[in-house]
Amino acid sequence: LDAGREFSAAMSSHGELWVWGRNDYGQLGMGFEVMKDRDFCMKYPFLMRQLPMEGHVFRDFACGDRHMVAVTTAGAIYEWGD
Repeated sequence: LDAGREFSAAMSSHGELWVWGRNDYGQLGMGFEVMKDRDFCMKYPFLMRQLPMEGHVFRDFACGDRHMVAVTTAGAIYEWGD
């Protein structure tokens, strides 16, 4: 479990990332369509599936102020947001 500015994330025991909160800087990884609405807020945990990392198993992640970074069990590193 970790949090940035106005968003949070949690990792399941299966290596899935769940996110919620604001996405105005792409920090939830939900794509540009959601970023168009500056007042959008995901009120409940949402399983990340929009980024090219779908199907990867995460080993760890961290939330920054307006971004996230995650590493997979294969050692690939992903970063999204601002």
